[in-house]
Amino acid sequence: KRSTGTINILKAANDAIHVGQYFQMNGGTINIDKNTAGDGIQAEFMYLDDDVTLDPEKEDNGKIFIKGGKINALIASQDCKAIKADGDIAISGGEITINANGNGSRGIQTDLNMEISEADANVPTLITIVAAGARCTLDECSNDPHRCMGIKLDGNLTVTGGVTKVTNTGSKSRGIKVGGKYTKTGGVVEATITQ
Repeated sequence: KRSTGTINILKAANDAIHVGQYFQMNGGTINIDKNTAGDGIQAEFMYLDDDVTLDPEKEDNGKIFIKGGKINALIASQDCKAIKADGDIAISGGEITINANGNGSRGIQTDLNMEISEADANVPTLITIVAAGARCTLDECSNDPHRCMGIKLDGNLTVTGGVTKVTNTGSKSRGIKVGGKYTKTGGVVEATITQ
């Protein structure tokens, strides 16, 4: 079922939306303003106690599912992500527009895998990311003064549909960084670096 309605997050002292198990969006609109001090949408692993985590193979733990709707996110804070997951990210429909302008910020980041597809021809997948920040200058980034990136994955990226466009500015910037395997059997992926 497609959900409707609009959520406007005008200001947040930390993350705009932070979930302890998983995030799923079927429709509607989420607008995240630049006055968010942390990440835009973050899903983290849920811990049952200090030592035990729910099994990510059996639970949707730390995962993000976007099946429709619109996300508009403007990230201006340093070292923050518009969409961040400890687990997998699956985008199968909807329109995502991200401006990641903070130093060392990321448009989309996951510690595991990401899949971009189009499950329904009537609900296209459109991802547009502009990453315009420079190197992170925070004290905690001193050992890793990383640059702003459009998409960063530690795992695999699989693309079977949709249109994904990433634009970065600045020398040595990276549009898309995949730590694992990149597989594309459909859709459009464009990554452009501009000076």
